[in-house]
Amino acid sequence: MVIVNNLFNPNSFTQQVPFQSSEDAQNKLERFFRENVSGPILLVLDDVWSESLIKNFEFDIQSYRVVVTSRMLIKRYSIFKFDPLSDEDAETLFRRSAKPSPTINKNLVNQMVTCCKKHPLTLSVVGGSLEGEEEPVWRHMIRKLSKGHSVLDLNEEVLKRLETSFTALEENLKECYLDFGLFLEDQRIPASALLNMWVHLYDHDDEGIDTLAKICQLSYRNLVSITTTEFKKDLPPIVDYCEQQFVTQHDLLRQLAINLNSKLPIAQRPRLLISAQEDLLTTNVPGKDLPVSLESVKEPMQARILSISTGESFSSRWCDMKVPEVEVLVLNLMSETYTLPDFLKEMQKMTVLNVTNYGIYPTSFENLNVLGCLSNLTRIRLERVTVSSLIRSTLALQNIKKVSFIMCKVGNAFQELCSDSVNVWPKLAEIEMDYCHDLVDFPSILLIYVASVTYNFKPQLKQLKATLDRINPIIEEIHNLNLQLDRSRSQCEMFADETEEAKKLVYKCLKIKWNLFKRFTHSLKLKEVDATLLRFFNIDVQADQSRDIKRTLVTVNKFGEQIGEQIGQVHDSLRSLTIDMKNFEQTFSSGSMSFSARRGDAGFERERFGWSVPRLPRGIVAFKEPLEKLKAKVVVVSAAGGCGKTTLVKMLCHDSGIQGLHLTRFDTNFSYSRTEKFGTNVFFVTVSETPNFMVIVNNLFNPNSFTQQVPFQSSEDAQNKLERFFRENVSGPILLVLDDVWSESLIKNFEFDIQSYRVVVTSRMLIKRYSIFKFDPLSDEDAETLFRRSAKPSPTISKNLVNQMVTCCKKHPLTLSVVGGSLEGEEEPVWRHMIRKLSKGHSVLDLNEEVLKRLETSFTALEENLKECYLDFGLFLEDQRIPASALLNMWVHLYDHDDEGIDTLAKICQLSYRNLVSITTTEFKKDLPPIVDYCEQQFVTQHDLLRQLAINLNSKLPIAQRPRLLISAQEDLLTTNVPGKDLPVSLESVKEPMQARILSISTGESFSSRWCDMKVPEVEVLVLNLMSETYTLPDFLKEMQKMTVLNVTNYGIYPTSFENLNVLGCLSNLTRIRLERVTVSSLIRSTLALQNIKKVSFIMCKVGNAFQELCSDSVNVWPKLAEIEMDYCHDLVDFPSILCSSVYLKKVSITNCNEMSEISEEFGKLTSLEVLSLRSCTKLEKLPESITNIQKLSILDISDCLSLSELPEEFGNLVGLRTIYMKGCSGIHELPYSVESLSNIQVTCNEEISYHWKDFSNVKINVVEEDRLETLMRII
Repeated sequence: MVIVNNLFNPNSFTQQVPFQSSEDAQNKLERFFRENVSGPILLVLDDVWSESLIKNFEFDIQSYRVVVTSRMLIKRYSIFKFDPLSDEDAETLFRRSAKPSPTINKNLVNQMVTCCKKHPLTLSVVGGSLEGEEEPVWRHMIRKLSKGHSVLDLNEEVLKRLETSFTALEENLKECYLDFGLFLEDQRIPASALLNMWVHLYDHDDEGIDTLAKICQLSYRNLVSITTTEFKKDLPPIVDYCEQQFVTQHDLLRQLAINLNSKLPIAQRPRLLISAQEDLLTTNVPGKDLPVSLESVKEPMQARILSISTGESFSSRWCDMKVPEVEVLVLNLMSETYTLPDFLKEMQKMTVLNVTNYGIYPTSFENLNVLGCLSNLTRIRLERVTVSSLIRSTLALQNIKKVSFIMCKVGNAFQELCSDSVNVWPKLAEIEMDYCHDLVDFPSILLIYVASVTYNFKPQLKQLKATLDRINPIIEEIHNLNLQLDRSRSQCEMFADETEEAKKLVYKCLKIKWNLFKRFTHSLKLKEVDATLLRFFNIDVQADQSRDIKRTLVTVNKFGEQIGEQIGQVHDSLRSLTIDMKNFEQTFSSGSMSFSARRGDAGFERERFGWSVPRLPRGIVAFKEPLEKLKAKVVVVSAAGGCGKTTLVKMLCHDSGIQGLHLTRFDTNFSYSRTEKFGTNVFFVTVSETPNFMVIVNNLFNPNSFTQQVPFQSSEDAQNKLERFFRENVSGPILLVLDDVWSESLIKNFEFDIQSYRVVVTSRMLIKRYSIFKFDPLSDEDAETLFRRSAKPSPTISKNLVNQMVTCCKKHPLTLSVVGGSLEGEEEPVWRHMIRKLSKGHSVLDLNEEVLKRLETSFTALEENLKECYLDFGLFLEDQRIPASALLNMWVHLYDHDDEGIDTLAKICQLSYRNLVSITTTEFKKDLPPIVDYCEQQFVTQHDLLRQLAINLNSKLPIAQRPRLLISAQEDLLTTNVPGKDLPVSLESVKEPMQARILSISTGESFSSRWCDMKVPEVEVLVLNLMSETYTLPDFLKEMQKMTVLNVTNYGIYPTSFENLNVLGCLSNLTRIRLERVTVSSLIRSTLALQNIKKVSFIMCKVGNAFQELCSDSVNVWPKLAEIEMDYCHDLVDFPSILCSSVYLKKVSITNCNEMSEISEEFGKLTSLEVLSLRSCTKLEKLPESITNIQKLSILDISDCLSLSELPEEFGNLVGLRTIYMKGCSGIHELPYSVESLSNIQVTCNEEISYHWKDFSNVKINVVEEDRLETLMRII
């Protein structure tokens, strides 16, 4: 907005801008170019750092050109790259700056040009610094540069200009860039050498996808260059993405990396770069004329990465250095013989060794046996080295996984060893030998490993082929059934995609006969494919089956209601097509947006006024059907940020059909007429989050005014003038679009009683007093189309990669566009790198700031108490329904909500109105009495990106200071997200106590309950999301003495069994426990004796004999228990008699427990009971007679207790009873006479039962229709 303001107000020196939003500024700039500039336009954007900024200046205007200068390669546009200066041009540029005197000879000039690396800025700046200087000054500078100094050391201006490119990098790219200072000047750096380091340092993948992606990203920023050998083009990338790839770098950019690495004191540097100056080991220190000797450093150095560069004359005289923390060692050599330093023996953390000889002849090591001391070495890369000195201790390293010999002289290094006396590199997974010209045959000593792998080839192949033969017919049948069910393409092809590669591999392997090498390599592939298939069927397929079962149930349950809803929708659509705008108030009961009045016929010049309709974006996807719906009625278009609301209403404004739309009403019959058109009477207003109504109206009357001054006395004055303008100046129907409205009150300012005046609003909120149009999610096909139009994938990008990215974008329109645009022009490694990051736990929000900011505005607009509630949705698992009752348990304690769920459901509804969550209700809820529990059978769902937004917002503070701590188990490692980190951070690294008040722990099926020693003493609410069959609670729970709420949900297929549920007995302040899909047979006395428990919920739990095995007279079970809930506990046979002593128990809910057949007579001891729900206990045959002793019982729900044949004889003694729900009690054929004693009672039942109650005058009967199909489903 400031940039555009500088065009209109070039002499203004304030930051105030006259625009409502960036989009408003963009629209006004486009209008300025169209209406005020004649002829071709050339716009130059200088020093651009962000591709997204350029998009704001893209207009579809004839002869409009944009030229951009940038330090980055922005691949979606045409690129012009500079060639390096020629020697002649470099000398000319230098001479113009230096203006050398006649005493400065040509040789001195050429030496200085060489020192400046022919870099234009350096030539100009350094040349300028030498202007007017005499020959001694020139020679002094040349001498300093020859002594190891860089131009950057001598000229701060050049350093600062180059350093800005570094500071603009993301943190992970900064680390990669700094590593380029480890290698020698003017040398190609093999990408495979970087891969070896970065696999360990930054957790890159072994295939080189991440490594090549990082190199590409640095290349796009012109900080490195990638070169590929001619042999690479025919190589399959799956072999190694880094193979035959090399990186080069301008000397000044390499020197910048060295300077940045040298800023800290020597002992504190994470990278220590050492060079040998005439047998003296030195390193750079800023501000020093000469490098500093390492002999002067006595304390241990903390470097994690060590680089040592030595020349041809180095005699291997090492000083006594202490570098115990080194994990990566890079040796750059040039001599024929070399002695490794003894201090290597102390570097026990070293995992990666990279040795490169840049000399003419291979280097021979005199003491390669030193490597045998480095037990943690995993990767060794030797280039131009004689390895004949390899000895037994070196080959026996236990953790070596990869060894590379590049242009090495191998000789008889392996053959001289006896294969039966040493186990060569037992964990070796990869060996590479390239250009080893004296290698005659494969080293036999390595055949032990190869033979064991090769031996398994045939049985592995046989096993995999048999598996595929068995499952292939099943998969084909599933595929056909999915097609018949009209499932998405991804669902139909998921089985075929997983098995296709396995089939191809088996087909290849069947052709292999006696080729041992192929047997070896393909045996490894067979093992990998087998593991992949096993994981696919264990996790993906079971999850798919579980979803199909639940979908079937939901479809059957909703069948009846859907028919009714569809009839209602047809009726509403017919009415909405024929609404007369003159009598619009009759459509909306609130009376808002209702208009009827005469209007003058005076015309006006539309182009003179503002609020013009923006141009349509190109490549619109999936809006044809929503557009037709939108044209049929006046609506508020409501959806979350980034869903395409603005694009849809722009289409409405430009649509030829809407321009002819006119609504007329004849009596009570509605019809469609096209006698009048909107024509140019379409007004488009971008409102934004903090609108000024007077400024908005001023933009209509003064569209070319770019000041904040407005000609109105007040908002009411602006409203009156706006209405008068519409009445007196605009003839014909009017369409007004209010885009991006955040407040209902603003819309009222635009409500006028004018004939054929229509208003369409876009908002992130549900504004319920108006008609609402809500978006349906994009289909798979539309999502892919939108993504492809943004990404423009090259032919090398497979359909599978595209589909994976679409899935990662959650089919969210803005995300598809932005992420797709960021991948435009990128090569396959960059795509795979992004997919790998997302599969490692990252979210699209971590990778794209634009999407994050757009979504975050919805959060910042919330009230403070709603913000807290919204953040709690990050505590639960992705793609899972969240029971409102689980939120109720938490919020009663955290935010003082009421126990009935009124406050909780209200907060959920408020978030739903803002499109931040969605509420779903089970079919069984519609007849439930709200007084039982407003949250019962209510569930909340949330778009994955909105859930991820909550997680991101919860992760902003340092781990130890977060009020909510969200932990997930990554392969038995407990981790949490940290902004700016490539990977989640292990909790083992956090030593201090954490202050979290709410703790969420999510673990997968393979989690082995290996807990680290966490300190979370302040936790009050614990949410456990599980998937495993067995589970061990962590010991640190015992220290969480403030904990009051425990919510355990198992999302796996089988109930979870806890091995140490007794840990809960230590939590004396626990008040609420909710367990879902858990085996509770392990409940023991210490758990049941918790003194402060007020509510316990068992949902779909396996109860077994957990209560019966306890002796009721020896333990006081939950003495303060006020509420117990048991839902879908199918092995519950009777109500636990041990709970009948809970004198404070006010509410008992035992629902959908189909095996419960009786309730003991001890139930009558619950004299404080007020609410009893036994709904859908289909085998319950009778109520205990003792229930009549419970005088406080006011609500009884026995709906759908199909086997219940009678009520207790003294039922009339329940003098406090006010409400009975007994729909579906088809077994009760008569009522006891004592019911006549009941007074002021309301009975809800079906028509059949109602006949029994009509004989009693003291009863108010509410008859509900029984759905037989629904009843059947409940029985099932």
